[in-house]
Amino acid sequence: MLNDLQKQKLQDLVSLPNGLVRDYGQPNERLDMYIQQLKDTFPEHFHSTNTLKERVFMDEPKSAVLCKRYVRKRSESPINIVPV
Repeated sequence: MLNDLQKQKLQDLVSLPNGLVRDYGQPNERLDMYIQQLKDTFPEHFHSTNTLKERVFMDEPKSAVLCKRYVRKRSESPINIVPV
């Protein structure tokens, strides 16, 4: 798991000052470089092709993703409940 400093740096790299809004369609090279640095330094913190199939999700994924299992069907998730 990433430490607080690493998490904060990730947050800083996606945030813009003065309430500016990032265009998420544009690349963020500084963020990509930092993520690659983390992957190179701490590969155990990231999924590999082999570990993707071992993931366990609370809710059934909306798309076909590799996982070992999920705990509840999407229709049973409270996220999908619309308050009346």
